[in-house]
Parts: sequence; C-alpha cells; structure tokens
Amino acid sequence: MLFFSLVTEIKIVKKYFNIFFIVFSFIFLLSLITFRGDIGNDTEIYRDYFYDSADTLKELTSNFTQSRHEPGYLTVEFVNKKIINNHIFHFFIIGFLSMFFLFKSLREYTPYFYTGLTLYFLRFFFLRDLNQIRAGVALAIVLYSIKYISKRKAIPFYVCTLLAATFHKTALLLIPFYYINNYLTKKSFSHVKLVTILFLSFCFSFIQIKKVIGVQIIKYVPSAASYIKGYLSESGNVFSLIVLYQIILFFIFLLLEKKLSNQQVHYYTIRNMLLISLVLLFIFNDFAILSSRLSTIFATVEILVLPSFLFLFKDKWLVKIVYFSFFLLLFYINVYKRLGEEYMFNF
Repeated sequence: MLFFSLVTEIKIVKKYFNIFFIVFSFIFLLSLITFRGDIGNDTEIYRDYFYDSADTLKELTSNFTQSRHEPGYLTVEFVNKKIINNHIFHFFIIGFLSMFFLFKSLREYTPYFYTGLTLYFLRFFFLRDLNQIRAGVALAIVLYSIKYISKRKAIPFYVCTLLAATFHKTALLLIPFYYINNYLTKKSFSHVKLVTILFLSFCFSFIQIKKVIGVQIIKYVPSAASYIKGYLSESGNVFSLIVLYQIILFFIFLLLEKKLSNQQVHYYTIRNMLLISLVLLFIFNDFAILSSRLSTIFATVEILVLPSFLFLFKDKWLVKIVYFSFFLLLFYINVYKRLGEEYMFNF
C-alpha cells in the first residue's frame, strides 16, 4: 500500500494503473478477512455462533429478540448459512460489505486513498474486521454517511444509519450527532467553545460512573448482562499514548481550519466527529469497554484527517514515508500490544 501511495503521485501511473491498484488492495484485504484461519479472539466466537445460528425462519425471528446480535447481522448470517454452510464464506460476505463501504468512502472523501487505507489497515483493520466484525460493517457504513450529515440529507442519512444499526446498535448514536453537528458547525460556535467542551469532558473522566451505567445496562438490556459484567472491572486511561495522539490530532486539525476547510471535503463534520469521539472517550472513561465502543464510532475519520495534511506539503513522497513509519508505531501501540504476540504470530 505504501508502494501504491508513492507511485500514484506520478500522474501517468495514477491515470492508467490506479484502478488496478485499488482492485488489488480490495482483494488483498478481503482475502485476509476470509482466510484468517483460527487466530483466536472473536474469530472463534463468530465461527461458533455461525454454526449455532438459526436454521429456520421461525428461529431467525425468535433470535431477533433473544440474541444480543442485531437483526441485520443475524439475517446475513442466516442467508449465508443457507447458501453455503461454511464460516469462511460467511466471513467473505461480511468482509465484502465492510470493505465496499470503506473503499467507497475513501474514494469520495480524500484524494490520498492509499494513505487513508494504510492507516485504516494498521490502526483499525485487525481490531474490527478480524475481530469485531459486526462493528466493522456498521462503522464502514457510518463513515460513508458523512456526506449526508454534511449536506443535511435526512432520508439517505437515516437509511445509512438504520442499516448500520442492524449490524451494531451503537451506530444509532449517529442520530443525535446529525443534529449536534449542525449546531457545532455554526460560525458563532468558536474554537474556544469547542475546546471548552473537550476540557469539561476531560474533567468528567475522573467521575466514577462505571457501576451506575453497568447496573442500568444489565437491568434494561438483560441479553447483554453476561457480556457487560465481564468488563465492569476495566477502566480506560486518558493519559495513554493513543489518547494523546487523538488529542493532538484534533488540535492540529482544528488549528489548520483556514487551510484545510476548502481542501478537505466535509471538513467541519469530520472535525466535529473527532471532537465527539474524544468527548465520549473521556465521559465514559471509567467504563473502558463502553468508552472505546462509543468513541470508535466517530474515530474512524482519522483515516481522512491525517491524509488531509498532505495538502500542505509539496514533497508528498517524503511525507508519505514519514507517515508510514508513524502508522507502524500506531500499529505497535494500539494493535500489536493489545492483541498480543501470539495472536499476531498465528495471523
């Protein structure tokens, strides 16, 4: 991907070979998703769920209310099982859906397609598309919906959001953001106000809210009880390197508004998504699993933010090489150390 990113700076190469590079990248990533093998973590869980899933329409409709998995995912799972009763085929279809919306978003939202794709691969791919596969599909659709949020196109926005929510219910958070975004984008809403929101949410991160939220989720969403109880002992770390990186990224993007707002499409919506990502990360910090799951809905826009800085440089080759080195560092901190050496070795 680094090679594709560099050579497509040559106009004649981009003109005649870009589509080939994109197709190759799509097939490559889809192959990793499909033929991942038994690499542990959520792969084994989703494989077992697939073979234990509904065999009849009656069982499927029953699972809509009893399973903690969403109706869209359960339906795709059911159809895949009817076509080819094999988890590899199921992973192929799920991976195709995720990569389709991801690639479509990158093609529309940034001219630096491969830089964004490289960051996605090293920052999100292993955690989502090889583990949290429902979230992988949902958040790819969320990313694609950015243009509908920016242009205030309610009908296609709701179609995208509700579709995403049928794979992971956290996508419903995009609905209040649709209206909040309009307010945050007003000219009267200054940088000072944005920073104040961020600061107050940071202060809120020190309040112990885990038990209250955990008890309420268990009370009103019984199907999630066993899932939630296992995470009640985990808290986030607002001083981690990854959080620091996200804060710095937001401030740089904010300060470069005048230079980037006319270059990066949907700049203000992307900026506001970065802000909300941090706000959710801080507010729910004491409940790590909830904090990360809610924050990541909006954090995917990082793959559009970092490439946008390339607009500011003439020597894009050198910047892309520096970027790639930085992306590898992010991969080590956020993925390799998180999933463990054994997981990466098996992969």
